Amino acid sequence: MGQYPHLYDRPSICNLIIIPDHCLEALRVSLMCTANLGVYTFRWDSDPDRPLPKSNAERRCVDWDSLEQWAWSRKTDLKPTLLRETGQAEVIHM
Repeated sequence: MGQYPHLYDRPSICNLIIIPDHCLEALRVSLMCTANLGVYTFRWDSDPDRPLPKSNAERRCVDWDSLEQWAWSRKTDLKPTLLRETGQAEVIHM
């Protein structure tokens, strides 16, 4: 809510359901497309009730600062201008 407070001035069905649903769907798709496929096995240690994870799988974390800088450099306004092939500009309301 912090970046777009005007969207949350007055709670509506759109704000309470559609926007969070859209965000969750974006997260779901992202997780499905970038899932960690490393194999994790377990080993029994001193605690007989709980095995411990054991993995030699390599993980590569995202350089978050670079990713955020890249995303901010490509952001668009909530009312972007669409430039048609004819050269006519049209404001899009998202």
